Amino acid sequence: MKLLTFSLSLVAAAVATATHAEDTSKALEEVVVTGTHLIKNGDELPTPVTVVSAQDLQTTTPTTIPDGLNKLPALALSRSAANLNNPSDNFTGNFLNLRGLGVQRNLVLLDGHRVPPASYTGAVDVNTLPEMMIERVEIVTGGASAVYGSDAVSGVVNYILDKKFNGIKGSAQYGVSGQNDAKSYRAGVAFGTEVFGGRGHVEASYEHFKQDGISSKEDRPIGAASYNVVGAGTQADPYRIIRDVRNGAFGFNGSVLFPGPASGLQFVSPGVLGPFTHGTSQGGAESGGDGFYGKGSSITADQKTDQVFARFDFDASDNVKLYAQGNYAQSFNQNNFYPVLLFSRNGGPFNGAPIILMDPANPYLSAESKATLGAVPFFAFGRAFPERQWGVQSQTTAWSAAAGLNAKLDRFSVGVHLSHSETTVYNNFKNDLINGRLYAALDAVVNPANGQIVCRAALTNVKYKDCIPFNPFGTTVASQSSSLDWMTGSNYNRPKFKLDDFEASIAGPLFDNWAGPVQGAASVAIRRQTMDVVAGSPAGELADCNGISPLNCEQGATPYISNQVPPVSASQTVSEGALEADIPLLREKSMVKSLNLNLAARYTHYSTSGSVETWKAGLDWQATDSLRFRATRSRDIRAPSLFDLYQPITTSGSGYTDLHTGFVGIASTQFGGNPGLTPEKADTLTAGFVFHPTSLPGFGLAVDYYNIKVKEAISNIDGRQSNIQKICEDSGGTSNFCSLY
Repeated sequence: MKLLTFSLSLVAAAVATATHAEDTSKALEEVVVTGTHLIKNGDELPTPVTVVSAQDLQTTTPTTIPDGLNKLPALALSRSAANLNNPSDNFTGNFLNLRGLGVQRNLVLLDGHRVPPASYTGAVDVNTLPEMMIERVEIVTGGASAVYGSDAVSGVVNYILDKKFNGIKGSAQYGVSGQNDAKSYRAGVAFGTEVFGGRGHVEASYEHFKQDGISSKEDRPIGAASYNVVGAGTQADPYRIIRDVRNGAFGFNGSVLFPGPASGLQFVSPGVLGPFTHGTSQGGAESGGDGFYGKGSSITADQKTDQVFARFDFDASDNVKLYAQGNYAQSFNQNNFYPVLLFSRNGGPFNGAPIILMDPANPYLSAESKATLGAVPFFAFGRAFPERQWGVQSQTTAWSAAAGLNAKLDRFSVGVHLSHSETTVYNNFKNDLINGRLYAALDAVVNPANGQIVCRAALTNVKYKDCIPFNPFGTTVASQSSSLDWMTGSNYNRPKFKLDDFEASIAGPLFDNWAGPVQGAASVAIRRQTMDVVAGSPAGELADCNGISPLNCEQGATPYISNQVPPVSASQTVSEGALEADIPLLREKSMVKSLNLNLAARYTHYSTSGSVETWKAGLDWQATDSLRFRATRSRDIRAPSLFDLYQPITTSGSGYTDLHTGFVGIASTQFGGNPGLTPEKADTLTAGFVFHPTSLPGFGLAVDYYNIKVKEAISNIDGRQSNIQKICEDSGGTSNFCSLY
């Protein structure tokens, strides 16, 4: 994996904007800026750092700080409430994606300390951070693993607390889109005061935020006119955008797929067959026609957050400051992402294809339809339900407690930090089809005792005695609501992530050389991370085929058709040691106001995947009072997450277009972890300049070039992707990728 980007930042002090240029933090006091453990301000770092105040973010984007950050070009591909996908993980939280390398490849910190994950990827949902007490956000846009550890491949996003806030502040706002939807509400309060005669300081905050999602595409003027990219990317079949994209296999009334003379017909009214109109064929999809599409799926997700934070600082002496803090947050989001589809069980007769095998003697079929079907032993049937959507709800609850000290020992600064954090995510997949109940309800017969239509299984199988027969042939969802309620349920998984973290550091001037003081820093860290996944459902029952037609039923099938995350527990311990030095090389020479060399190295041992070393070397050349050049070269890492390592094999149905057979529909897919994974490695090069003309106070221009090359990248090799299929096709079936099919 290789990423090359070119970044240009331009800022005038007269304009308050969230896209502050790198290194325009002149107004800030000299502090430890993210990117180093040494005392520096943003203008004296070889690593590009963007410093953005919380006030500016909220001025430009009044909803949330993450929404404001997502407007920065470096974070433009972050996941938020506008990204809808994935029933097994929290996909619509706010997960920052720096430089487009993935939410799992940037490190999120709170006041310089690691935040526990809220996703199987290992990524952090920043909706759980205390926004009312955030002073600024610092973004290192380049590798920083040698300074901060694993995951800092594309950089670091560090939320800095306002630890000296005094007084009371409150906020309240209301917003609505130009279409009179996506309403948002926000209210918060914070206070801070000195105690114990000024030796102590206490502060606390609470904030509530709610934004309504846009729950259906039909709520906007484009309506059903969804757009999509189709094509294989070849000269014969180039990528292109088409309008009103539909799946031409079947529609919202149900279609006969094969065999016999009824093939390709749809049900135009209950039990009655008629013609099916296809749209224009476009690269495996259709534009227009009677095929189904994502009707009723959301445009953005509903979102709600509550955040509580408290902190206490105490000056134990002139040189020792103690602190303790706690944070509690809840974040909720939900969205609809597709109409419910009928398809066969994984491992069933057609291995997860989006079809059901139906008995032509089904009593819901009209006599004319039975005659059209002819003498066939079964017929393949497909159907989507536009008024009933699959949906995802994710409830994240996170809390943390931390304590530590900052001390001044002679010329050295010492820091010790100890924390415990827990994040629990409840992912709920709504309206998932329960395998056994689905096939019992579809297998309808006439009860010989009273002539009523019943489930065949209800006559003999006590497990399905309450079965409500289902008529899928051209009926409305409303008329079949009770049956759909009976055969759908909530499929959930609940991962809990725990993080115990101990960190200690020391930094300060070591000695003076010919060009000035040599600064040094050393740090150690030990952390233990655990993951515990519970999964199941209120109606978690295995399929029982007794009394059900064998056309679809699989004895002992798992409760739900969709992906079910199996329970798993795993943990790892990480030990780290790091050194950093800033060495002045030249001072006040011709064309050199100053020239500094910045070095860092880190050794990390993972109990799960072994040891690894990271390093960084950077040059900072102040040529004139107005012009500075900088460059860094680093080796960075991302260790596999616990889910990457230990995810049990999971099976689900998923959309698939097969290049070899031309099949378009839903097929069975399997995913699993790999305990043999080792950390991925990234080589990063950054180079640029910063221009602060003395004749234009407050004006700054920064230009930086990035080249990030990731080796041994950890990723799912997805057999559904056309490029993976093409490798197999081009090899004539000999490629290792062919084993995916």
